[in-house]
Amino acid sequence: MASCQMCPAGTFKVAQGDSRQLCLPCPSLASVSSADRTTCECFRIATGETFEQLAFDRANGPRCLSLAEGEVPDPDGHLLANTQLTRSKEIPCPVGYWCVGGIKRPCPPGRFGGRELETGPSCAGKCMAGYWCGEASTRKNQNSCGGTNKYCPENSASPKYVKRGYYSNEDAPTGIRDKEILCPPGKVTTACTKYSYIILIYF
Repeated sequence: MASCQMCPAGTFKVAQGDSRQLCLPCPSLASVSSADRTTCECFRIATGETFEQLAFDRANGPRCLSLAEGEVPDPDGHLLANTQLTRSKEIPCPVGYWCVGGIKRPCPPGRFGGRELETGPSCAGKCMAGYWCGEASTRKNQNSCGGTNKYCPENSASPKYVKRGYYSNEDAPTGIRDKEILCPPGKVTTACTKYSYIILIYF
């Protein structure tokens, strides 16, 4: 795996990601990159001998703002909201999600997260047979499979429709069937329910 590299001099980066396009230019002739490339340090040459300090404003530009006399620069440099540099607290990972590295992700379809603090995409377990679980489900029986024309094996992300020539298992209640069965000889299916038929021969 390639190691991370610093953004070029004269640029800064606050957003997550590894694209070079995320390195934004500092205001020219008025700033330089900070050592860690997360901000720009603003200044103005006043007389050729002294420097006037400015505040770096990421959110509106970016640009350098003049400070009133005696004003102290914002130590965060007007950080953009909702970046990895502006988070102020940690929150327990909620049910239906798994969290690693400070990022919350939904439990994948076919699985459920029935407790807080899940740390992997397996979450709490598989969706129960006869039911289906969409993204961020919180119960193993989140959604009933449906009518007799549908079936839901364990770990189902959505109902499956029974194919022609098959019927859903009748040993399970209507609405929570979990398998399809080939229609035997002498039987046909209508709305995925098994029916007998009689051939009448007249002489």
